[in-house]
Amino acid sequence: MTSLIPCEIDLANYLARALTSNQLKLYAQHLVEVNTGVPVGAEVLLRVPQPRKLSLKNQFRSTFLSSSSINTEQWIEAASHRGLIEPLTEWLVKKVAEFLSNSASFIDIPLSINVPPSVLTSRFVKFLAAMLNTYKVPTSLIMIEITETQKPFDLRALNKVINDLRDMGVKVVIDDFGSGYSTMTYLVDLTVDAVKIDRSFVQKAPENACAYSVLKSLIELAKEVNLQIICEGVENLQQFDLVKRLGCNIVQGYLINRPMPLEEALNESKEFITELPLH
Repeated sequence: MTSLIPCEIDLANYLARALTSNQLKLYAQHLVEVNTGVPVGAEVLLRVPQPRKLSLKNQFRSTFLSSSSINTEQWIEAASHRGLIEPLTEWLVKKVAEFLSNSASFIDIPLSINVPPSVLTSRFVKFLAAMLNTYKVPTSLIMIEITETQKPFDLRALNKVINDLRDMGVKVVIDDFGSGYSTMTYLVDLTVDAVKIDRSFVQKAPENACAYSVLKSLIELAKEVNLQIICEGVENLQQFDLVKRLGCNIVQGYLINRPMPLEEALNESKEFITELPLH
């Protein structure tokens, strides 16, 4: 494991303080059914706000701060080194359960939570079950997205956890499908409900023949094994038309809407109207 540079240590320390002081923010982005334009879910996104007191070094500011929040890839890297991924995930699960408990009367779409394989253990299943039970949240309102990782993990153990989650009624999705080294292995060894195809293929496919071929193959593979197909990173009508034509079921991206605070996103879900050319 590589060591953290000084500005990354500053970031890791700030993350730890933000977690304990409850300063983290929940955002969400809709997932929309391609043929109807109806929201069928929303991905919950963790946002780390900029520090209020800018006493951090200029190197930290210029490297990690973008708009009103810290760059996601950078804080995830710092959190991984600091051992904060598991507590951050558990904080996220608890806050989502709290939110759903207070809002269940008007929410009828599942919220998806990103979880890396390293956190997907029997302990996590028990924690999730306890949170859903404590806050009286139906398991049908939760989806788990397994995020891509470069670290090796035990596929058999992971699949047992996936089966335990699905037995509870929680749907499981492979995130960033096609981007890692084990795409085919995932399809064979993991009994999931859906795949979310990596945005890089979606965004390059209209202009890049190779990306188009890969995207088409990934969608066909998923269809062959009866998995639901989500395409993320859809930013324009050309991309939307292409993934719809290839057989994608659900889309997510800036064409639909940008991430927004969780409560605002789910309030919008009640009267969500898409202007996409659905037919």
